[in-house]
Amino acid sequence: MRKYGVIWYEKTDNIGDDIQTYAASRFLPHIDCLLEREHLDSFFLPDEEKVVAIFNGWFLHKKYRWPPNPNIFPLCIGIHFTPNDQWDIGYHFLDGIGGDYLRTFAPIGCRDEATYQELKKRDIRAYISGCLTLTLPRRPLRADAGSYICAVDVTESVHSAMKAKLRQSNIEVKQITHWVDYCNMERPPEWNKRQQVVEQLLDCYQNARCVVTTRLHCALPCLAMGVPVLLLYDSSKDDSTRYSTFLQWLYHCTTQEFLENKVNFDLRTPPENRNGFLMARNNIEKEIKFFLENTLRSEMPKFSYTEVQKKEWQKLLLEKIANQSAERIEKIKIQIAEQQEKRDYDITELGKYSAALQAQIRDCEGRLQKEISLRNQVETCLEDKIRECTHLKMQVDVQIKQNKEIQQRAEALQQQIESLLSSRLVQIALTVRRFLKRK
Repeated sequence: MRKYGVIWYEKTDNIGDDIQTYAASRFLPHIDCLLEREHLDSFFLPDEEKVVAIFNGWFLHKKYRWPPNPNIFPLCIGIHFTPNDQWDIGYHFLDGIGGDYLRTFAPIGCRDEATYQELKKRDIRAYISGCLTLTLPRRPLRADAGSYICAVDVTESVHSAMKAKLRQSNIEVKQITHWVDYCNMERPPEWNKRQQVVEQLLDCYQNARCVVTTRLHCALPCLAMGVPVLLLYDSSKDDSTRYSTFLQWLYHCTTQEFLENKVNFDLRTPPENRNGFLMARNNIEKEIKFFLENTLRSEMPKFSYTEVQKKEWQKLLLEKIANQSAERIEKIKIQIAEQQEKRDYDITELGKYSAALQAQIRDCEGRLQKEISLRNQVETCLEDKIRECTHLKMQVDVQIKQNKEIQQRAEALQQQIESLLSSRLVQIALTVRRFLKRK
């Protein structure tokens, strides 16, 4: 009876790796063993038994552990080869027997365009298959279906904006993360428990009204399960080699565009997902079905290498990396020397500028002291003038007051004179009258 194994990453910090494992496990008639992704070369079963496995997902941190043990018979589909790793090996692990291994089991189903191009450069037969998570089926609906929205590994500003958009509704916003702490555990949970966590997470997504996420392996499962999903993709921050192939099938925008309401995706009545991925989904299912049926009917291709060959390959690989590192170190040394020279020049120029600036400061301080002295003199003179003017004003006020008093006395005297004259004239008139009467 055939043995079947599934690839997993025991020490992951991203549950997306477990979703990949779960997607592959669905196609296998049974799982006899777990193949640790970072130790495929050291895997073995008693009596040199052969194992059929689906190689999918992200490869690889420990690239010097490639190629896998010859007793593993793989279907490479939905696989992503990354230039990132612990030792900066990049894509060089696909050369030599690393590439020969893939040629033996070609054609290779690449998850994305970038992986396909790297294999094409090395004359390895390949095609773009898409991701196995596109084959995940719909899950049962619960009583709370549509009553909430999932915000998966979004920023706090996005979470707040989502709540604000739904303020007048009864729709809940659930914050969810794909981060897990398996990488820091001495003994991470067994696969059966991790599988339950994956299924619970997928159930949560299936019953959401919609999902807003920055995670590719949240967006693709939601796409597959028919859950309206919006991917927040920032090309300046995210790894475009992982995302670019799938953007054509997903509603997506940048975080800033979401915050500025520049995306046509209503959280209350979200649009149905696009169905452009269905052809890729069907092709993946056909390829895997054909592979599993064929392994039962025929002999598996053989790939073998001796320990001497592998050690030589590893030696050449590490020498290449060491040479690259040495070249980078030399470049860094040159850059440091150039920066040191520039720094010394800048220090010299800075010293000159500082001396000139200090001279300007001293000159400014001298002028400022003169201006302060002059200002003080002007202020003193002004204060004297103000005092003089104040004193003069007081004198004027006194003179005005005296003039008013004189004028008042003059007016009173005038009235007295007029009264006196008037009285004198009356007396004269009476005297004249008496005189006339005597005549």
